[in-house]
Amino acid sequence: MNNKPSKHHTIYYNSTTDDVVKSKKQDFTLPDDYQIIKHTPLNYLIRFLASGFAYLFTYGVMHVKVIGRDKLSKYKDEGYFVYGNHTQMVNDVFMPLTLFGWKNYYAIANQANWGIPVIGKTLLPYGGLPVGKNIKQAIKLLKAVKTLTKENAHIVIYPEAHVWPYYTGIRLFPETSFNFPVQADKASFVMTTTYQKCKFGKHPKITVYIDGPFFPDSTLTKKEQQKKLSHKFKNIIAQTIINLDTLVLMAHTQIKNKHRAKGPQHGAIVTTNHFKQTDSLPIKKLANRCHKKLYVVIEDSNLKLPGFFGFLMNNINAIPIVQSYQYLGREFPKHLQKVFDKKGWVLIYPEQEMWYNYRKPRPLQKVLITTQLRLKFRLSPAL
Repeated sequence: MNNKPSKHHTIYYNSTTDDVVKSKKQDFTLPDDYQIIKHTPLNYLIRFLASGFAYLFTYGVMHVKVIGRDKLSKYKDEGYFVYGNHTQMVNDVFMPLTLFGWKNYYAIANQANWGIPVIGKTLLPYGGLPVGKNIKQAIKLLKAVKTLTKENAHIVIYPEAHVWPYYTGIRLFPETSFNFPVQADKASFVMTTTYQKCKFGKHPKITVYIDGPFFPDSTLTKKEQQKKLSHKFKNIIAQTIINLDTLVLMAHTQIKNKHRAKGPQHGAIVTTNHFKQTDSLPIKKLANRCHKKLYVVIEDSNLKLPGFFGFLMNNINAIPIVQSYQYLGREFPKHLQKVFDKKGWVLIYPEQEMWYNYRKPRPLQKVLITTQLRLKFRLSPAL
């Protein structure tokens, strides 16, 4: 792996699990008798001073905009977990102090961070929860988290583990990262850091979205609860990306006769021709304006796409379609009915295959009409 930035500040990587930012003490290890929780006057003094710096740095220097902060207020006196993408070396350390309370904020971090000269020596000893490098340290971390949740602490977790500066994609992380809220039976929130082009300055504009709360489903097994929370986290991030793409790419797109979509308050199917990858974004823009949740019917082969697009296909609000009579006749209508019961919209490409930049009409497939007759839903063409 080559982690040396080029003249254009490009970082090269081989895998999404690579640690592309390394400190001089990357192998720093804490002793087994390290005291994780410190309830001392110095602890509160350091936290108070750090929070003052955090406000100045986050909002004065980085000009961060936070959307959804109000969702946290109801749970300020309760313990919860926060999961976020890790794309800022300094701001990801200090910003949570301004959001989750300077007295109750803790963050799970790699032990290498304790080797960083300033942050590792002054802040992390009072708010950091080190990931164990052996069984003894791992058990110690679990006990510390259990104690802190009883004290109504707010614990931040970056499941991607390593910081990738200004990275706008999604990296892989294990479902076991969601073991903490399942074991503690506590709420969890999603904190998504996004970047937009800035009119002034070299650095992009930073907008942070807070979503939640999400709770473990006690009717499922522990592993199933972790899997469900993990999927919810990925879905929130994927939907945030789609909403931002819609806002930016469709800023100058005009939708005519949109008043027709605001009439009935029940679910509907929306159809459109399919000639490029972003065909769903105008419909997404219309759905957002009508306060409707949009689901997209996709070919099951799209679920096997690699990389970023594969992540989106697997985690957006999608309904896969399989060329099977049993699936199309039994399972597919059930999925659609669930959406209609929620008064949502379903986007279907009746031409099925995408023909890039092809503007002429193509024959429509029979599955759309058959499904419409069976479920008796509203059909809204958007050709």
